Amino acid sequence: MIGRIYNTLKQNPVLNLKQFQSKDNGKDIEDRTANFAVRKGSDATAKAVAEATGVSVRTVHNAGKFAEVVAALERISPKAAEIVRRDEVRDAKTQLPKVPKEALSFVAEKIEDGKRVIKEILREWRQRIFSGDAQQGQAARPSSPCQTIPTVRAVAPCPTVTVNGFLCRSTTTV
Repeated sequence: MIGRIYNTLKQNPVLNLKQFQSKDNGKDIEDRTANFAVRKGSDATAKAVAEATGVSVRTVHNAGKFAEVVAALERISPKAAEIVRRDEVRDAKTQLPKVPKEALSFVAEKIEDGKRVIKEILREWRQRIFSGDAQQGQAARPSSPCQTIPTVRAVAPCPTVTVNGFLCRSTTTV
């Protein structure tokens, strides 16, 4: 709840764009700044919300990030978002804001399937990404830096080079 309040009250950065500034050469500047007087300064909104709710500013920021992720999760899977809101996922408040955007649909699917620990879901996602891609016809994560050297067409072979303890033969590409 604190996160939603904070995200709602945060100053919209779009309002600072030139197109929204005064056309009367600053005559109405008092009117516009009066609306944002509470928001002046660094973390003013977070400080105001923290004071009103009796928590720290850091807690307000964390709650804001969590609320953003839950909103994104709800767009993907309303059922998974509801499970997270009911606090049935053990480490959701700390781990869900750390979930990469690419993994959010996978996390939603696993929550719907009954998994209740985000760390375990992320571990499974990483294993699938780094080991399962080769089976799907995509390039797997390189096991050595030599595999990352692009070789389109070799023009002239170069001498062997050691990179991070791996013996590599670099080639000139065209």
